[in-house]
Parts: sequence; structure tokens; C-alpha cells
Amino acid sequence: MIDPRDPGTQQMQLEQKRGRGRPATGQALSNAERQRRYREAQKAQRNENMHKEVAEDLRAELAKALERIEATEAKVRAEFELGERARKRVMELEAQLTQRNAIKDEDLWFAEFKMKGERKWLTCDDIPLNGSEKAKKHAELMAMQEKHGTKWRVKNQATGHVYEPAKAPK
Repeated sequence: MIDPRDPGTQQMQLEQKRGRGRPATGQALSNAERQRRYREAQKAQRNENMHKEVAEDLRAELAKALERIEATEAKVRAEFELGERARKRVMELEAQLTQRNAIKDEDLWFAEFKMKGERKWLTCDDIPLNGSEKAKKHAELMAMQEKHGTKWRVKNQATGHVYEPAKAPK
């Protein structure tokens, strides 16, 4: 209070005492609104926990799948390398076989036959014979099976040498 008669008195700045409890903000929620927000928060937390569990399960499955893929890739690489080695070995063996079985022109014989009453010898071009011994044996076998006067012989295409087997004993 200021005395009106005393010019030297100034007004004091007094703070008003604050009331007890939390000060009002004017945004107070009703009980129903607070409960609704609580339920929503609980639902979000449950969903988040479920998603974490599902995500962990999926990560574990993914890790297992990646391990299986890596193991399968390693097996495929190993099988491919084995296949490549086998393919190279087959090529080497084929080359060796070709060298061993190389037919020289002088070793290539063809069977020929002549029917009874015919003048011309016919060549069996589809039956090349490798080596003179094999060709002679073939001619002798065919002569043994001779029917209706058909004659057989073998002829060397390079040299023109002819081998006619003697008449087989009956």
C-alpha cells in the first residue's frame, strides 16, 4: 500500500503467490480421451514388438538361406571344375585314340562282290576295313557264306591290291 501523503513511497512489486498443485494449461484431457490414447499406445507397442519378432525370424531364415546358397554355389563350382577337368581329359583321350586308330590309306580296304553272271565287281563303300589281316578274314568269311554263286573279295583302295580267298571247303 502506498501512502498518498508520502511522495517518496514507491509501489512495491509483489509477486502473487502461486497456488498449490500443477498449473493449468487449458488443454486438460477427459478420462475417456486419456484412456483412448493409452489403448492406442499399447496397441502400437504390441505391434512394434510383434514386428521385431517377425523381423528377427525373417533375418534368421534369410541367414540360413544365404548359407545354403553359398554352400550350393561352392558345390556347383567344384562340380564345374571337375566337369572341366573331365572334359579336358576326354579331349586328350580322344586325341590319343585318334592317333592310335589313324587309318593310313594303304591300310584301308573295301569289300567287293560279284553276282553270278555279272562282269562287274560292286564295292561295299559303307564297310571300310582297317588293316589287311582284318580285310582278308572278312573276305574269307563272306566266301564261306557264299550263296547263289556270289563271289567276294577285298581291295585296297590306295594300292589296288586285291585279295580273293580260296574256295572254302564244304
